[in-house]
Amino acid sequence: MTDTDTTSGNGSGDGVKPLMLKVENLHARYGAVEVLRGLDFEVPEGEVSVILGANGAGKTTTLRAVCNMVTSSGTVVFGGEDISRKNTADIVNLGLAHVPQGRGTFPELSVIDNLEIGGYVRSDSLDDDLDRWFTMFPRLGERKEQLAGSLSGGEQQMLAVARALMSRPRLLLLDEPSLGLAPLIIEDLFSTFTELNKESGVTMLVVEQNANLALDLATHGYVLEAGHIVLEGTPDDLKNDSAVQEAYLGA
Repeated sequence: MTDTDTTSGNGSGDGVKPLMLKVENLHARYGAVEVLRGLDFEVPEGEVSVILGANGAGKTTTLRAVCNMVTSSGTVVFGGEDISRKNTADIVNLGLAHVPQGRGTFPELSVIDNLEIGGYVRSDSLDDDLDRWFTMFPRLGERKEQLAGSLSGGEQQMLAVARALMSRPRLLLLDEPSLGLAPLIIEDLFSTFTELNKESGVTMLVVEQNANLALDLATHGYVLEAGHIVLEGTPDDLKNDSAVQEAYLGA
């Protein structure tokens, strides 16, 4: 693969969107334990791809491998540039933001301090973006001087997403954003993701166990089992697949 190989099909001339992320033959391990076994997947620019899978399938490891946070091999091309061997800080500087499982906020710092840390890669004023995310997440605006550790679980997830968006990423990685949240909070959060994608054009890769919500958000989906992608397709394809229905949709 060359660094310019960022489209699938016949290229953008036939309506195929350029790829924001292209992953080929991705392997990852923790010590002697191999977790990912040759993944291939794509995220077109401006779209939302989701990876479904049960606990232990390798979803979190997939996002960590894309960011080069675990021992991995294979090819990861982001925005036309091979980032397979770049360090994580350089990958962030290229415009990739990762919202980890379990929020990952700084609990001893205030909401506004967390957001300002999210914009550390920028040299311009953060004021407009602070106003923007306080408008999108009004509860954060109401609690901007409050310590992050004192927020509810849903508020902490909002903060984690807003902090990632402060870097103005081209690609947002979301790791199990619904985990541990009440159903109404999850519904509001996923509505926000849809708004971000539709109105701001933020490209997203989401790993998630809540298949119904994830597929409603997505433009394309993959099913991961034991470190292998075993199925892929449009949201409708996956919703109508009997194996997906039985394993993930409660059918």
